[in-house]
Amino acid sequence: MKLAERRIEIEIHKTVKKPERGYFEWLRDSNEDISGVKWVPSSVGNVLMVEPVIRDPYGKPLQNLYVAGIDSIDQGITDSVVGEKGSKFCALIKKRTMGNMGDKYVCMYIDRPAVAKEAYQVA
Repeated sequence: MKLAERRIEIEIHKTVKKPERGYFEWLRDSNEDISGVKWVPSSVGNVLMVEPVIRDPYGKPLQNLYVAGIDSIDQGITDSVVGEKGSKFCALIKKRTMGNMGDKYVCMYIDRPAVAKEAYQVA
Protein backbone atom coordinates (compact mmCIF):
# COMPACT_ATOMS: atom_id res chain seq x y z
CA MET A 1 0.00 0.00 0.00
CA LYS A 2 2.77 2.44 0.85
CA LEU A 3 4.37 1.95 -2.58
CA ALA A 4 1.05 2.72 -4.27
CA GLU A 5 0.64 5.87 -2.17
CA ARG A 6 4.20 6.96 -3.00
CA ARG A 7 3.61 6.39 -6.71
CA ILE A 8 0.47 8.56 -6.58
CA GLU A 9 2.45 11.31 -4.79
CA ILE A 10 5.15 11.21 -7.49
CA GLU A 11 3.12 10.74 -10.68
CA ILE A 12 -0.26 12.37 -10.00
CA HIS A 13 0.09 14.91 -7.19
CA LYS A 14 3.71 15.80 -8.10
CA THR A 15 4.46 16.41 -4.40
CA VAL A 16 7.78 14.56 -4.59
CA LYS A 17 10.66 16.16 -6.44
CA LYS A 18 12.04 13.97 -9.23
CA PRO A 19 15.72 13.15 -8.63
CA GLU A 20 18.35 14.65 -10.90
CA ARG A 21 20.74 12.12 -12.47
CA GLY A 22 24.44 12.94 -12.76
CA TYR A 23 27.93 12.21 -11.49
CA PHE A 24 30.67 13.84 -9.40
CA GLU A 25 33.77 15.32 -10.97
CA TRP A 26 36.79 15.62 -8.71
CA LEU A 27 38.53 18.99 -8.60
CA ARG A 28 42.30 18.75 -8.18
CA ASP A 29 44.96 21.26 -7.15
CA SER A 30 48.37 21.73 -8.81
CA ASN A 31 49.71 18.65 -6.93
CA GLU A 32 46.82 16.52 -8.28
CA ASP A 33 45.37 16.22 -4.76
CA ILE A 34 41.58 16.32 -4.50
CA SER A 35 40.55 19.86 -3.53
CA GLY A 36 36.81 19.58 -4.01
CA VAL A 37 33.99 18.06 -5.99
CA LYS A 38 31.61 19.35 -8.65
CA TRP A 39 28.14 17.98 -9.46
CA VAL A 40 27.67 17.35 -13.19
CA PRO A 41 24.09 16.65 -14.39
CA SER A 42 24.07 13.78 -16.90
CA SER A 43 21.41 11.40 -18.21
CA VAL A 44 23.95 8.55 -17.97
CA GLY A 45 25.19 9.38 -14.45
CA ASN A 46 25.04 6.76 -11.71
CA VAL A 47 24.07 9.15 -8.90
CA LEU A 48 20.52 10.34 -8.22
CA MET A 49 20.18 13.54 -6.19
CA VAL A 50 16.93 15.01 -4.91
CA GLU A 51 18.45 18.14 -3.40
CA PRO A 52 21.94 19.61 -2.94
CA VAL A 53 23.69 19.76 0.42
CA ILE A 54 22.39 22.47 2.76
CA ARG A 55 25.24 24.74 3.81
CA ASP A 56 25.79 27.27 6.57
CA PRO A 57 26.48 30.97 5.82
CA TYR A 58 30.20 30.12 5.49
CA GLY A 59 29.63 27.50 2.80
CA LYS A 60 30.21 24.44 4.99
CA PRO A 61 27.70 21.56 5.13
CA LEU A 62 25.52 21.66 8.25
CA GLN A 63 26.84 19.31 10.92
CA ASN A 64 24.85 16.17 11.82
CA LEU A 65 22.11 16.86 9.26
CA TYR A 66 22.94 13.90 7.01
CA VAL A 67 23.54 10.22 7.63
CA ALA A 68 24.82 7.70 5.08
CA GLY A 69 24.30 4.00 4.67
CA ILE A 70 26.45 1.78 2.46
CA ASP A 71 26.09 -1.73 1.11
CA SER A 72 29.65 -2.29 -0.02
CA ILE A 73 31.42 -4.60 -2.45
CA ASP A 74 34.88 -6.12 -2.29
CA GLN A 75 35.37 -6.72 -6.02
CA GLY A 76 34.72 -4.78 -9.17
CA ILE A 77 33.67 -6.26 -12.50
CA THR A 78 37.25 -6.96 -13.60
CA ASP A 79 38.13 -8.83 -10.38
CA SER A 80 34.99 -10.95 -10.20
CA VAL A 81 34.21 -14.33 -11.74
CA VAL A 82 30.56 -13.30 -12.28
CA GLY A 83 31.42 -9.86 -13.74
CA GLU A 84 28.47 -7.46 -14.02
CA LYS A 85 26.06 -10.01 -12.55
CA GLY A 86 27.53 -9.68 -9.07
CA SER A 87 26.15 -7.50 -6.30
CA LYS A 88 26.23 -3.75 -6.69
CA PHE A 89 27.68 -1.08 -4.41
CA CYS A 90 24.98 1.18 -2.99
CA ALA A 91 25.21 4.34 -0.90
CA LEU A 92 22.16 6.25 0.36
CA ILE A 93 22.17 9.67 1.99
CA LYS A 94 19.33 10.57 4.32
CA LYS A 95 18.59 14.08 5.57
CA ARG A 96 17.30 14.19 9.12
CA THR A 97 14.25 16.33 9.73
CA MET A 98 12.23 17.40 12.73
CA GLY A 99 8.51 17.24 13.32
CA ASN A 100 6.10 15.07 11.42
CA MET A 101 7.86 15.23 8.03
CA GLY A 102 10.10 12.25 8.72
CA ASP A 103 13.59 11.70 7.41
CA LYS A 104 14.14 12.10 3.67
CA TYR A 105 16.45 10.29 1.25
CA VAL A 106 18.24 12.96 -0.77
CA CYS A 107 20.94 11.08 -2.71
CA MET A 108 21.60 7.55 -4.01
CA TYR A 109 24.58 5.98 -5.74
CA ILE A 110 24.34 2.44 -7.07
CA ASP A 111 26.90 0.87 -9.39
CA ARG A 112 29.23 -2.05 -10.03
CA PRO A 113 32.32 -0.33 -11.47
CA ALA A 114 35.26 -2.11 -13.08
CA VAL A 115 37.36 -1.60 -9.93
CA ALA A 116 35.88 -1.51 -6.39
CA LYS A 117 38.03 1.54 -5.48
CA GLU A 118 35.94 3.65 -7.89
CA ALA A 119 32.78 2.95 -5.88
CA TYR A 120 34.42 4.09 -2.64
CA GLN A 121 35.75 7.27 -4.28
CA VAL A 122 32.27 8.24 -5.45
CA ALA A 123 30.73 7.38 -2.08
